[in-house]
Amino acid sequence: MSNNKSATAAASSPQQRLQRFRRAYNPILQLCGRPQTLASHAPALDQLYSSLQTINALLAEESRSPAPHLCLNFTQSSQIYSVVARAASTSRDARLVRQTVLLFSLLLESEDEDFVASPTFAKSFMRFALRVIDNNSAGYGEDIEADVVELLFAVVAKIRIQPNILSVWFSSSANKDDSQKPSDHFAGQTQKDDFPLCYLLIDRIHHDGRIGDFARTGLLYIFEAISNSTHLEDWIIESDLPTLMASGLGALYSQLSRELSILHDQDRLPMILALSDYIDAQQISSTENIFSPTHATHMATFLSHLAFWQDVLEHCKSESVKTTLLDHFRVLFLQQLLYPSLLQSSDTDGGSSVAVLTYLSNIFESLDHPDLTRMVLQYLLAIPETKQSEPVSPTVQRRQSTLMLLTQSGNDEDKFEPTLFSLVDLILNGIRSQNPQTVVAALKLSSVMLTRHRAYTTSTLLQSKSILSPEEKRTIQALCMETDSLVQIATGLGGEVDVDEAYATACQDITVPMEVQLANGALEESSVLIILPHDPYIQSILALFGSFFSNSVDVNLSLTEALYLSITRS
Repeated sequence: MSNNKSATAAASSPQQRLQRFRRAYNPILQLCGRPQTLASHAPALDQLYSSLQTINALLAEESRSPAPHLCLNFTQSSQIYSVVARAASTSRDARLVRQTVLLFSLLLESEDEDFVASPTFAKSFMRFALRVIDNNSAGYGEDIEADVVELLFAVVAKIRIQPNILSVWFSSSANKDDSQKPSDHFAGQTQKDDFPLCYLLIDRIHHDGRIGDFARTGLLYIFEAISNSTHLEDWIIESDLPTLMASGLGALYSQLSRELSILHDQDRLPMILALSDYIDAQQISSTENIFSPTHATHMATFLSHLAFWQDVLEHCKSESVKTTLLDHFRVLFLQQLLYPSLLQSSDTDGGSSVAVLTYLSNIFESLDHPDLTRMVLQYLLAIPETKQSEPVSPTVQRRQSTLMLLTQSGNDEDKFEPTLFSLVDLILNGIRSQNPQTVVAALKLSSVMLTRHRAYTTSTLLQSKSILSPEEKRTIQALCMETDSLVQIATGLGGEVDVDEAYATACQDITVPMEVQLANGALEESSVLIILPHDPYIQSILALFGSFFSNSVDVNLSLTEALYLSITRS
C-alpha cells in the first residue's frame, strides 16, 4: 500500500510533471519544423492537438499544486507559446486555436511567472490575436472571438493593476516633445502597430453579449491608464481613436430606420387605448414599427454605445483627451449627422419626422454626463456659449486643426446652423403637424426635455420671465393664498366630495418632480418664473386643447402629460 502511494507521489512530483511536459512538447517542435504540411496533413494536426491538450492539462494541474512550478518556468524560458501560437494560426484549425487560447489564458492567470510583463509574450499573443479575430473571426466562430476578446480584457485588467507594464503592450512611434515634431505633423492617423490591443477592442465595442461587454470595459480601463502615461495621453489625442469612436456612434445611428411608425400593436394595446377608437383610427403603414424586434435591437445597440461614450468621459481623467473626444462628438456626430437628420426630416416622405423626434427623445432620456449634455443641448437649441474655453495643449490644438481641415465644406450654402432652425423649431412644427403620430412624437420629446433638462428649456422651449427681483423672497403666506384660490376653483368645478383626497393625491404627485429638481440643483434659483402669454409652445398646446374632442386618444394622452410637465417644471 505504501509503495503505491510513493509511486503516485513520484508521478505527480514537479520533476515528473516536467518530464511529461517535455515529452508532449517535443512532437510540437518536430511538426512545426514542417509548417507547409500543417494545413493539409490531418494526422499532423491530430497529433498537434493531442500534444497541446496534454500541455494544457499539465499546466492546469501545476496551477493547483504547490511550488516549484517547473512547467511554467520551462514555458517561459523556451517560449513555447510562440511556437504553439504560430502553429495554430497558420493551421487554421479551430481545435488548435481553442487550445492555444486556453494556453494563453493559463499563462496569464499564473502568478509566479509574470508573462504579461514579457515583451516576447506580448508580441506573440498580439500576433496570434490579430490573425485569429482581426480579419478571420468568421472562420472560427463567435465563441472563439469572445474568448480572445476576454483575454485582451484580462491583459488590460492587469495593466490597470500594474501600470508599469503598459510600455510592454504600448509603444508609441511618436514619443517626441511637441518642439521636436514638424509643423506640418498630421494628427488623426491610424497607428495600429503602436497599440494593436486597443484597436482590437475598439473594433468590437458595438457588439452585443460577451464580446461587447469585454471590449467596452477594456477600453474604459485604457482611458483610465492615461493618468499614468503622458505618452498614452498624447497618442490617443493624435491617433484616429476619437474619430473611430465618433464615426462608430454615427454608423449605429445611421442603421436606424429613416421612417418610423409609433402605432401600438393591436394585440398588445394599453387598456385605455383598447377601450377607445384607437384601432379604427390606425392607418396601414409600411414603415418600421417602434415595437418591432429589429428596431428594438438597433435602438438598444445605439443607446448602449452612447452610454459607453458617457462612461469613457466619466472614467477619463485627462482634460485634453476629454476635449478631443467632445470635439469629435460635436463635429462628426452632432454637426454632420444628427443635426442634418433633424433639418431634413419631414412628414411628406412617410414619417421621417416621427423617426427623428423619437430618436431624439431616446437620446435625451439617456444623456446624463454634464459636459456631453451641455454640448448637445447648447448646440441643438442654439444657446450661446457663456463659459470661457480653457487653454488647451499644443497637441490638442493640432488635433483640432486637423479635425476642422478634414470636415470643412467648400460650399458655404451647405452649412446650416441651429440658429436658423433649432430643436425648438422642430418640436413646434411637430406639435402643429396634421399627422397624429408626429404630434405624439413631438409632445413626447418636449416632455422628456422638460423632465430631464429643465435648465435648458425654460429659456428656449418655454418663454419665461422672472416676477421677483433677486432681493425679493416669495412668502409662505402668498403661496397659501394662491393654493386656497386654486382649491376653490377645483371645488367649484368638481364639488366638495373627496376634494381633500384629491388634493392629497395631487400633493403626492408633485412631490416626486420637486424632489428630482432639488436633487439636480434646479431649485437653487431664487427667482420665480412665469410663462409669457404668447409663448409659442403653450399656444400650440392650447390649440390642441381646442380640438380635444376630435383628437385621437394617444394625442390627448401625450398632450395632458406635456401640459402637466410644462407647469410642474417651470
